[in-house]
Amino acid sequence: MKIFEQLENFTAKWWGLFALASLPFFIVFWPVLFGGQIFANSDGVSWLYPFFDFYDNALMTSQSFFWNPFNFGGFPSFVTATGGFFSPLVFLFVKLLPAFSAYNWLLFLYWTLAVFFTGLFLKTYGLSVWAQLIGGWAFAFSQWNWAYDLPLVTGFAILPLMFLIARKLAQTPNWKWILAGVITSANMFLAAHFNLILIILTTNSVFILFSIFDNKLTTKIKSLVYYVLSITLGGLVGLIQLVPSYRISGFSGRQALGYEAASTGALEFLDFARLILPHFRFPDFASAESVMYMGILPLVFGLSVLFRKNKTIKFFSWFFIISLIISIQYSPLFWLMQKLPIFDLFRSPSRWMIAGFFSASILAAFGFDYFAELSKNRWFGFIKGLLKWGSMVLIAVSTVVTVVIWRLKEQILDFLNRYFERNIFESTSGLPLEHYQKVIEDMFNSAGQLINPLKPEVYVPLLFLLVAWYVIKNFSKSFAVIAVFLNFVLVFYGFHPTIPSRVVAQGSEIPVYLQENPGRYFSFLPGFSEYQLLTVPYQPDTLDLIEFQKALLPPNFNLYYELESADYYDNLQPRRMARLLALLGSDRATMGAKLSEEDIPLEEKIDKFESRKYLLDLLGIRYVISAYPLDESVFRKVLETRATRFEIPVYLYENKDYRPTVYLADKASAMSVDEEKSYEAVFSQKPGDRDVLIECELDCPETQGQAQGSAEVLKTGDGYWEIAVNTQDTRWLVVSENYLPGWQALLDDQLVDINYINSVFMGVVIPPGEHEVVLEYHYPFFGK
Repeated sequence: MKIFEQLENFTAKWWGLFALASLPFFIVFWPVLFGGQIFANSDGVSWLYPFFDFYDNALMTSQSFFWNPFNFGGFPSFVTATGGFFSPLVFLFVKLLPAFSAYNWLLFLYWTLAVFFTGLFLKTYGLSVWAQLIGGWAFAFSQWNWAYDLPLVTGFAILPLMFLIARKLAQTPNWKWILAGVITSANMFLAAHFNLILIILTTNSVFILFSIFDNKLTTKIKSLVYYVLSITLGGLVGLIQLVPSYRISGFSGRQALGYEAASTGALEFLDFARLILPHFRFPDFASAESVMYMGILPLVFGLSVLFRKNKTIKFFSWFFIISLIISIQYSPLFWLMQKLPIFDLFRSPSRWMIAGFFSASILAAFGFDYFAELSKNRWFGFIKGLLKWGSMVLIAVSTVVTVVIWRLKEQILDFLNRYFERNIFESTSGLPLEHYQKVIEDMFNSAGQLINPLKPEVYVPLLFLLVAWYVIKNFSKSFAVIAVFLNFVLVFYGFHPTIPSRVVAQGSEIPVYLQENPGRYFSFLPGFSEYQLLTVPYQPDTLDLIEFQKALLPPNFNLYYELESADYYDNLQPRRMARLLALLGSDRATMGAKLSEEDIPLEEKIDKFESRKYLLDLLGIRYVISAYPLDESVFRKVLETRATRFEIPVYLYENKDYRPTVYLADKASAMSVDEEKSYEAVFSQKPGDRDVLIECELDCPETQGQAQGSAEVLKTGDGYWEIAVNTQDTRWLVVSENYLPGWQALLDDQLVDINYINSVFMGVVIPPGEHEVVLEYHYPFFGK
């Protein structure tokens, strides 16, 4: 085809390759690039977009992005690298575009770069431009489960570039590639997901050793030194992100994970169905994070050269197999890796399939270029037959099973409901039997839809089995490229739900009320509420889910409206606060005795929550948002609204006894610095009114009686408090924000100590008289 010859000449230039690499992303990202949409995945709307919005607002208002005062009693959100706040590229995009647009265009850019750099890496092996694109697109295919996750997508672009740099350093070690390595690794440390950084460094280190194996000794040493130097220098730049992240992680529950906790998300047998049907997911049976789908033709091309007599192909074949072994459930390799330092901090074995499918995409590119030769192999007929008859059998089986399910649905459901009622119901948490019957029906319907040939999620991938058979039977490189391109676009267009960005930007009745009447709030059992009151009884669409969240304001949703939530969604949340919020029913607490997970009836959960009102007082929580009615003798109802088109009641209650953010303590009792004992003391002693427990390394003044004096906030900002204090005797000034590394206190311009108050907050001892106190959060690189 003449047009393909012209395109081949076009892509011979780097900018031509880049342009063609970007084409499928222009199509699948069209709604978020040009349609005013954002991705509506759970982590997208409740973690990634809100933090980008916070970062954008901090830059626009000249506030510090080091301290997020809106969640959890304050937290340095930048430490989790949720958006790469130290990345110059992120800074540039946020300065030029609105927050959501900047985020989406960065996704587009990094996905394009992932394909582009994979292509450049393949080019070093002399593969054709079409092989380069197929390899790059196949890699993008295989990671599309995370299409919306910027820290991961950043890593997907860096992974092939690091392999390219390692190969160039092995071939012709020079300063140009050292500089490329420094810039790339620095951006990796600044902006990529931490788990992916570990995967990149591990796999890339193995690859550089493989690449220099046949070199002369002097060249080996030079290449290795240059490689280590580039990573080291990039790491030095990355310390600006790594050091505070490491320091704050020491206060979190994200320390060495046990094998059972770390191995969640491993590949199970049914996960392999997604090699053909990318939407095939079923809770507890096929729910690993890896999408597993790389396209039918790339899968065939890759398998056709597996362990072929070629050093590079053998290396990536073994790389794929080893990654697969690490990723499977009960993997002995993953168990061994969990014994190693740093590796023991990360979970989800299937994430190693990021490296596995990168290897598979390299094999697919080689297979594409070698396929004309391989078609003469005796196995070629078997492959054609397998694709042809396999697709027909799958279509027939899915049709028969769907018809059987449709015809026998009532009988099957009746059997399942009777079995549940007789054998399981008594061991549940006591919700009405109708609730569980609806859950069973929904699970049954969902399972049936996984193989329904009338659903595009099923018939489009199955159609491409037949397309692959036709292309292979009448092999043409141009047809193969078109088929791979269409496979990507038709299967993955709409794979992730999107909503108009204005939906989250426009607050509902409750956030509007809280903006007009500020105060720290807590959302009671938001995840459980959504499941029981919305997901189970109805069939909500994405907009319904978002509208419900806008009313309940679960953790991080508050950032869209600059409201102060006591709760937080972050894996690095401090243990001290997480434990207290777990007692109140936080869905997102990373540790502690979680009320939300107690196997007791809902009524008992509500009773426990109300009995722990003293914790709400102590944490300065003024409002409670609940989809369940609470005792109005405990909390004053100030607002009732209806959420979603299903008119689900959501209530806003006021806790009149909440403590202010800044106050002088009444009775102050001292104890040694001990996280466990202070938690137990707060939980058991229930300090009332404005009494406090202070943790001190040395003797601290204890106080009695009611404080006589005042604490007036003169100026406040993100991570900044300027307070005028007047007291008749020695008192403790309490500032109800999380005490974490980075805080510094000045009393009349003199540096003074900060102590833990009530296990989580900050306190400064104030002598009698009039004083000015300044507490400021600094970038937590060194110091306390």
